[in-house]
Amino acid sequence: MNQVTEAELRASFVNCTRGERARIALPGPLATVDFDRLDFLGWRDPKAPDRACLVTQSGDRLVGIVLRAAAKSAKSLTKSTMCSLCMTLHASSGVALFSAPLAGAAGRNGNSVGTYMCADLQCSLY
Repeated sequence: MNQVTEAELRASFVNCTRGERARIALPGPLATVDFDRLDFLGWRDPKAPDRACLVTQSGDRLVGIVLRAAAKSAKSLTKSTMCSLCMTLHASSGVALFSAPLAGAAGRNGNSVGTYMCADLQCSLY
């Protein structure tokens, strides 16, 4: 992934309003992020732990989506769960169900899509 600026990150989100884009908490100082090692940039919002963001490059443009983590269910110490992105097995607490409202009219009507991903969204590092 190429180095990006805060303005580029905020402009990349396709499934939220301009006001929501402005309020998204970014993953700390972008100068400290090693973009060369990342397939995508993913982070959880420290102020709202059920909210997360995922940004990737598609061709020459950035595409970002805002995600919502499902409420935690009972944890099992004996079961493993696989992340759908990186195909890494984790203890059940290491994977969460994330959903994203669809862009446009479908999202405004409440339609969404979801998948199981690493709870910390650090798939690029595995």
